[in-house]
Amino acid sequence: MTTPQKQHFQNPAEALAAMREGIGGQLESLRAEIAELRDQLESVDDGAVPKAEYTARVAAWVDDQAQQFAQGAEFAISALRLPRAQPREVTVAQIPVRGGGSDEIIAAADAGPLLCFLFADTLKERLGQLIEQSAYIQGPPSGERDRMRAEIEEELDRLESEEEALIVEGEAVGLTLHRRPDARPSIILALEPTP
Repeated sequence: MTTPQKQHFQNPAEALAAMREGIGGQLESLRAEIAELRDQLESVDDGAVPKAEYTARVAAWVDDQAQQFAQGAEFAISALRLPRAQPREVTVAQIPVRGGGSDEIIAAADAGPLLCFLFADTLKERLGQLIEQSAYIQGPPSGERDRMRAEIEEELDRLESEEEALIVEGEAVGLTLHRRPDARPSIILALEPTP
């Protein structure tokens, strides 16, 4: 077994340069890991949900739209319970109204709730097919995101603390090392410089 040889430097400037290179390399490596973790956090926070969850959300939306229409239609047709009600006075769904002689739409109603009420199963199936055919980067399921975020933040705290410790160590021997512009003050202030 060989023991590592101590490096001998001609002058303090050589020693300082070697130290700067060593700490600089370690900082560069840590900062790459930090950047990767920040990208992972962004994906956890803003990434699209998996297709199964997307499909379930769309199905719930179709059901909600159908229910919305059903409530309005039930109210609209309730007038027909009255003995003198006129069927022509009941409006269940409206369609776009065009201005006199022009193609400009001056009023419109959302036909989505009506379509969902009439064709809920068909819409769910067709929209599910569109989702399945769509190409996008799927993020983690919503139910796992809080746990994943906590794990990433814990690792990020550890790496940023290591980064700050390296900077403090370098400054203690006279190196000028710059912090990242987005370095968190809570990490910087958590480390007390050693005398």
